[in-house]
Amino acid sequence: MFNKFFLPATILAGAVTSSPIAMANDSGNGAPSEPERLYENWEFAIGAGVMYAPDYMGSDDYDAGFMPHLEVVWNDRVSLSMGGLLVDAYKTDNLTLGLGVGMTEGRDESDNQALRGLGDIDSSAAAVLYANYQWEMMDFGARFEQDLGDGHEGALVGLEANFMVPVVEDKLMFMVGPDATWVSEDYMQSFYGISSKQAANSAYSRYDVDSGFRDVGLHAMIEYRITDSVSFNVVSQYSRIIGDAADSPIVKDKGSENQLSSGMMIKYEF
Repeated sequence: MFNKFFLPATILAGAVTSSPIAMANDSGNGAPSEPERLYENWEFAIGAGVMYAPDYMGSDDYDAGFMPHLEVVWNDRVSLSMGGLLVDAYKTDNLTLGLGVGMTEGRDESDNQALRGLGDIDSSAAAVLYANYQWEMMDFGARFEQDLGDGHEGALVGLEANFMVPVVEDKLMFMVGPDATWVSEDYMQSFYGISSKQAANSAYSRYDVDSGFRDVGLHAMIEYRITDSVSFNVVSQYSRIIGDAADSPIVKDKGSENQLSSGMMIKYEF
């Protein structure tokens, strides 16, 4: 089963207002025509792609999956996508602070033989807080998620930085940067711990974990503007699982600490 959470949100979401080329060329195109005024506060993006990623975060088995993209942005502040609803509550030329509702990641024990006997982890709604700071061609982001349902019932903090390099003005942009993920004890136990019940239902021994950083990594993206409305993106992510997550038997014994994901997507913005 394809997991979608390996790449940082900035790369995967690809919001129409946060395209690397759009961020690097933040200049107006003059006053809109009369028909355009009806939609001047709205932006839309649709797209499709494919991602090649591990069966679960920590697996050494890989699979390919379809990656759809659909997003609506209103007034450059409210974004509705397949990942949830986000609202920029405070925004300046450089700093953005926001909140919203998203979806937590889940995991099925049928995803991989290594997960048999561990049970499923349901996806559920999550409260989201985020911050982003842009300085020249650098972009720094932080995102907090708290499970609101019966999934992992924990919290996650994602940190990332992006350095944008224009290769061909208005056409080709390269973006690269580090990222890291911290998770709470509930999250860590759900995904990497082994409870007494799970130990009885599987070949693993009981394994208890604490909160801490789950992974550190490096991500990159190339965006090519085919036209003003159509873009083609290639993304890649390397993550190194660390701490208690790396010592989990589903990683240390049955998987790998090294995780690599790659994909491509074509998008149409209007």
